[in-house]
Amino acid sequence: EGIMATNIIYDRIFKGLKLILGRRAVIEGDLEPKAAEFIRLSTETSPELIENTGASYAMLYSINIDLVTNRAKRPKYITQALANIIRLLNQNTAYTTGGVYYWHDGAIITTEPGTLLDEDGQVLYAGRILWTATHTELK
Repeated sequence: EGIMATNIIYDRIFKGLKLILGRRAVIEGDLEPKAAEFIRLSTETSPELIENTGASYAMLYSINIDLVTNRAKRPKYITQALANIIRLLNQNTAYTTGGVYYWHDGAIITTEPGTLLDEDGQVLYAGRILWTATHTELK
């Protein structure tokens, strides 16, 4: 079940988010673009089993969606950029495309505009959205 959940994170959750958010979206651990701005996707917590029936099980996935920018931006710009991401997420609370089911019950849990720096003073992100979604898999 653990391997299955890992594959679903990549094959459904991250892949679906990349389809919605576009080429700017990269998965944490992948080569980060040299672009001035991109969106980093990472897992907040391990997937949580929320329903287990004889025929299927449902897992809740918690994902950090970080707006990363390597130049100083006005707070208004960051707020607007986050609002654009939020709009895309809200338009796709359930996502199926090309006959492939990705998730349902997508929800924004928190939004944190504001820059977080690492210990070397490098910008980790300019804003973070914590988003959850459920994926149900047939047994």
